[in-house]
Amino acid sequence: MTAEVSWGDAATDPDVVELHAEIARLRRALAGRAVIDQAPGMMMAAVRCGVCTQQNAYDIRAESAPTSS
Repeated sequence: MTAEVSWGDAATDPDVVELHAEIARLRRALAGRAVIDQAPGMMMAAVRCGVCTQQNAYDIRAESAPTSS
């Protein structure tokens, strides 16, 4: 990437378009992060008597998570 883009061409420069797309992907990922991080706590609450520890819940979440986003 280069920084040699004039302001008038910035909206159509492929690098700028790619960066805007990356920003949009990162924003979507961050928006869902809080919900994802709540999952282990909800699993622990669903399993009574302390059978499901925080580490167990994170392990289960990691095993069931999709491999790509």
